[in-house]
Amino acid sequence: SGPRVAAMRKPATAHSVRHAGRTRSGGSFDVKPPAVPLVYQISGETFQTELPHVPLEVIDSIREAFEKQAGVGELAPDDPEYARRWRLAEPSALERMRTLFGWSVVAEFQRQAALEAVRSTPPPFQHDEHHEGEE
Repeated sequence: SGPRVAAMRKPATAHSVRHAGRTRSGGSFDVKPPAVPLVYQISGETFQTELPHVPLEVIDSIREAFEKQAGVGELAPDDPEYARRWRLAEPSALERMRTLFGWSVVAEFQRQAALEAVRSTPPPFQHDEHHEGEE
């Protein structure tokens, strides 16, 4: 049997993404919340299918480096410094992925993530053209 692959853990940053850019009182900073890095948008199953030669530990190491650089666990999600560090860490994680997997693989992952984002976005509100009493 081949090498054992560690199970991927859920990113500690998912909660932080939703709360970055908000004050404790619920108000907002003038800071747009950071996007979820690509390395978290791709499932372990997809990594194993697309890159079977890459142990999941490699993916975990990219995630851990991102979390350390972003300050996950050491800074409050509503701290502006957290959002700033997050934005600095995201390109670094993307560059590590490009170096390890190649530009074309990462571009395909980005394409898949963009398609998934479009699929999961609800359609805009549409007004019903039918007025009451009309048929």
